[in-house]
Amino acid sequence: MNQALRYALVVGGAVVSILLFLLASASDNSGFFDRYYSWLLGLNATIAFLLLILVVVALGRLYSRYKAKRFGSRLMARLVLLFACIGILPGLVIFMVSVQFVSHSIESWFDVKIEAALSSGLNLGRAALDEAQADLVASAQTVSATLSGQSDFGAQLALSQAIHGIDGMQSAMLLDADGKLVASASEDRRADLTPDLPSPQMLRQAAMPGGYARPEGGIELDFREAGNDTTNALDAATGLRLRVVLAVPEPPGMAPRYLQMMQAVPVNLATNAEVTPGGPWR
Repeated sequence: MNQALRYALVVGGAVVSILLFLLASASDNSGFFDRYYSWLLGLNATIAFLLLILVVVALGRLYSRYKAKRFGSRLMARLVLLFACIGILPGLVIFMVSVQFVSHSIESWFDVKIEAALSSGLNLGRAALDEAQADLVASAQTVSATLSGQSDFGAQLALSQAIHGIDGMQSAMLLDADGKLVASASEDRRADLTPDLPSPQMLRQAAMPGGYARPEGGIELDFREAGNDTTNALDAATGLRLRVVLAVPEPPGMAPRYLQMMQAVPVNLATNAEVTPGGPWR
């Protein structure tokens, strides 16, 4: 039994050492180990629990020997207590010092001026995006006023002029009350604009004062219908774009129509902007 416990402790210590090495490697942003990080963590916890059981069993055997007053049990108990103090007390001291160092000392390494500069740059990028979105809303309001009361053919010409008259414009669409495409114009005539059709939620918000205006980091699947999950060529070209959907001020008696305009954000601004996936940058 003594040899079995001894072998179990040796094998367990070796396995734990290997698993700790793999766990440390997994924390180094390695793609291979990152996939199995949870497995490594679970194996380490399991082996640690088994080693704890072995230690408890060994302490139980020592206690029974001590109660039976067997030869050498007192010396063995003193050695166990001594090695426990040698291992636990320095470990606690190192742990407390490390916690204080990580939580207080490292923060003092970073200059306040650098943090202020980073925050200022981020605010500047957000302000630039806000201004670009406001300009697109103003342009969409002008185009929607032009489309008021026009036929489908006249709307097609107006949308084509808007595409060529505004820098970075990807597409412009005129939709009926059901969200069906009436007229459209695109920077790329071969592009499929079907995935860019607004969702019913967008149209409901467009009918309200102010309309719908949001930045997008590619296709927003949360606002899409089940069949509109494909990505077109325009999204592949630019990762960030602005979408504006407004209600066209139609004359009395005409069915409501909606104008959607999408504009690409410059690449240098898009790559430095903090944008949450599928939504605004707030």
